[in-house]
Amino acid sequence: MNKLLSWLGSICGIIGALLVATATNMTLGYELFLVSSISWTVVGYLSKSYSLLSMNIVFTIINMIGLYTYISKGL
Repeated sequence: MNKLLSWLGSICGIIGALLVATATNMTLGYELFLVSSISWTVVGYLSKSYSLLSMNIVFTIINMIGLYTYISKGL
């Protein structure tokens, strides 16, 4: 399970970063960042890696703010 979630988190993070950096599809980019950070949060919890867990809880909140901000501005 950890292996699957860590790969999901990595792939979604990479594609999300590419989409946001190139401004190709910002909404999908933030959504993929959100999937990535949630995946890594679960991995951190299951593996008792509290530094990974805490960092990705913060990233999840930041990604939700970014997605909300982008959608609410109608960009």
